[in-house]
Amino acid sequence: MADSIRQKIVDAVVTRFKTILVAGGYETNLGQKVFVWRDTREDADPFGDTELPALNIRDTKCETQYSAIATQRHQHRLTVEVELWTITATVHTQVRKLIADIHKAIGVDRRWEVAGMKLADNTEPFQDEMGTEHKGKLKGGALFKFIVVYSTRAWDPYTQ
Repeated sequence: MADSIRQKIVDAVVTRFKTILVAGGYETNLGQKVFVWRDTREDADPFGDTELPALNIRDTKCETQYSAIATQRHQHRLTVEVELWTITATVHTQVRKLIADIHKAIGVDRRWEVAGMKLADNTEPFQDEMGTEHKGKLKGGALFKFIVVYSTRAWDPYTQ
């Protein structure tokens, strides 16, 4: 069976974020370590020092509204969380660069077009939060959230 529009959007996000490389005009090489739904609980020690910088993508929430206006469509608001981690002497500066690179990558195409097909109506910035962790070494991270707005036929997550 074909992938749902939601799955196609997540795949497009992963593909785009893998292009975050200094050689591609970004400030970091964050795109070298892109994960989806990696276990990042504190007790799981999600990223080793040699894996950083890294990002982890999760599509955590989708709010859906029904539009009965002739078209019978569902409009979805998919919340995507991107967890960012790095380890460096200037951790706060580096985390800000990671956040900026995520912003820049989203701005390339907020409709997530793949093979001529626009998967989304728009992408909206939501929020980001920064923090540090000191367990022998100083690690910095951020949680960056954004919302992808897309439509499907009512009760058909596979068809736009």
